[in-house]
Amino acid sequence: MKELSHPKHRYQGTPGEQVTMTVKAKDTTHMVLYVLDGVLPSKVFPANKPLQFNLKNQSGEVTPLQLIMDFNGLGSYEIIIEEVEDCPKDTKQLSRCVHTRQGPPMVIENYKFSVE
Repeated sequence: MKELSHPKHRYQGTPGEQVTMTVKAKDTTHMVLYVLDGVLPSKVFPANKPLQFNLKNQSGEVTPLQLIMDFNGLGSYEIIIEEVEDCPKDTKQLSRCVHTRQGPPMVIENYKFSVE
């Protein structure tokens, strides 16, 4: 998987490629919901365990993922996407792309995973 835009949360991979994402809470209780590919209702994101899904099979298709992160204190969430090339924040060359979000208030982020 390649990162296309860090600030816009845009990634691109091969048809059917598996995406692995983990969200870790720091100084707050893990209160994260997600909406994958527009399917409602929101589901609870597993605490300290990866969420895994596969990209679609056709070139140009997009899988959107929305994260809804709430806080019960002054804390943050670390969002980690595994097996990513070209992430400017990956200074240790771990093939991971990390985003950190501070709160409160609630944070809603939209990610897009497209197929080459």
